[in-house]
Amino acid sequence: MLTIFAFIFLLIFSICIFIPLIWVLCGKIFKIDNLTFKKALVTCFIISLVGVIFELIVPLLNLLGITNIFIYFFTTVTCLIITIWIIKKKFDTTVPRSIGVYLFSIIWAVVLALFIRTYVVQAFKIPSGAMKQTILVGDYIIADKFTYKNSEPKRGDIVIFPFPEDSSKDFIKRVVAVGGETIEIVDKQIFINGKILEEHFVVHADPHLFPKNVQPRDNFGPIKVPEDSLFVMGDNRDQSYDSRFCDMRDVHK
Repeated sequence: MLTIFAFIFLLIFSICIFIPLIWVLCGKIFKIDNLTFKKALVTCFIISLVGVIFELIVPLLNLLGITNIFIYFFTTVTCLIITIWIIKKKFDTTVPRSIGVYLFSIIWAVVLALFIRTYVVQAFKIPSGAMKQTILVGDYIIADKFTYKNSEPKRGDIVIFPFPEDSSKDFIKRVVAVGGETIEIVDKQIFINGKILEEHFVVHADPHLFPKNVQPRDNFGPIKVPEDSLFVMGDNRDQSYDSRFCDMRDVHK
């Protein structure tokens, strides 16, 4: 919940304060005297509204066979034309100066976006069904990058991390055991330090049971999770590639 509020706050701050101030600064640089904060604020709302409308119709356009690359290119060009028209019409200036304001604003917007993505929040699209039914394929989520700066991951948390076998990919799993705990799986039932772990969100789609000597999906361990590491699993337990199968049991905090 805190992440959602933080994201909404940053979005409102960007639209209502940061970007309009950048526009006013651009007005000073490009000598557009009547580019006031109020006019810049109205313009930002208009451009943001155009972007939101395009985001809402993206799924419909995808169904028509139009790719996201084309959609975002078209959205960018449309916003560029609208912005230049607004600046020229409302602020009584030339097209070259309008383009200069737009490009300067884009640079600052990109800088702000990179800062937010690196230190605050980051959006992800779910590519697989390993977390069904908690998170479905195609869902968009916002990951909070603040929480674990002041606290440690705990059992039950959903975490996103670079896949240990290919750091170019991001994996999303649930923390099942933390460093120092002993985990064992017996016929799909998880035991932590010898005690049964109750998980109401887990899905078992395959009724078959595999013995430990065949594969570790249904019977695993016992092993002790190394300190400063996590044992993670997908909620869709029978269709998740996770710590049972690779060194993700050594996912570092």
